[in-house]
Amino acid sequence: ELPARLQNSPTIKGAYTMVLEMEATAKSTPLRKEGDDSERKKLLVFARVVGYLLLEGPSYEAVIAVALEVVSASNIQDRFKIGQIYFNHYILCFRKYKGHTPTPSEHPSRPSFDAQKQLIQGELKEPPKNHSALLRDGYQCMITGNYDLNSVTENEELQKLVTQSCEIVVRNTQCAHILPSSINANTSDIGGYGGKKEYAATIWTIMEHFGYVGLFKEFNKGNIHCLPNIMTLETTFHDWFQTKYEHLPLPQTKYEHLPLPDPRYLEIHAACARVYHLSGAAEYINKYEREMEDIQVLSTDGASADILHYALQSLSFQVSVF
Repeated sequence: ELPARLQNSPTIKGAYTMVLEMEATAKSTPLRKEGDDSERKKLLVFARVVGYLLLEGPSYEAVIAVALEVVSASNIQDRFKIGQIYFNHYILCFRKYKGHTPTPSEHPSRPSFDAQKQLIQGELKEPPKNHSALLRDGYQCMITGNYDLNSVTENEELQKLVTQSCEIVVRNTQCAHILPSSINANTSDIGGYGGKKEYAATIWTIMEHFGYVGLFKEFNKGNIHCLPNIMTLETTFHDWFQTKYEHLPLPQTKYEHLPLPDPRYLEIHAACARVYHLSGAAEYINKYEREMEDIQVLSTDGASADILHYALQSLSFQVSVF
């Protein structure tokens, strides 16, 4: 049910009604064959991604943007395409490991979207690989406060601090990106990565339509590794942060000239994590990953087509976002 805070917008109410129709259509989609409901589940995830973006979008402007896209679509097939675009270019880009860059697709409802995407695509630059937030974070995980093992090993002052207190815990940590570093990775046209460049441009265009105007320019030319977009986290917290993160109070830094994580980036990340789980996208993706591990022989009737497609993506282009 649409919450009261969104009831005053006719556009959002109309879009939500259309999403319910999409869900009903998905549930009634004929089986490919007896017992094969893969197409039904895929359409249901696309519908629910759109629905939960209306309910859990990172900002009110993002909710309005999604609602306008839905009501502007000429038919229900185009609305499913909208869900597919958000699934490919918002939900999937925050997963820790990804397959081949999904095939870029034209946006079905708003011509300005593709025009803006082309402008961004022309300016994309691949980022350098160097980054560090350890100093700002006091050589500690920003969530647990536990100290970084390598820093303690190499820093005599930290060693003394650890030996003086039995309450200090030392763990392996890594640098975690709030918005994935892989978005702008491999965007050079050299080596045939034009599709990756268009894929990245679509992601940034979505962010622009969500109201985060200028975000692309903030992150282009290496700024994806800027301090506002990175956090020091224990290694064991990375998967949790990637898909289950909710807003948590972050500690202040004693280095006032070093900026803390940007609340806008955390907002985008947290909203994606909510939609990822609530829409059923997490279960849907995990199902394919399990089937990829278990399947021995592909079906001759085409029933394994989705699994094969997902497997080929995973084998040909795996990237860690951290």
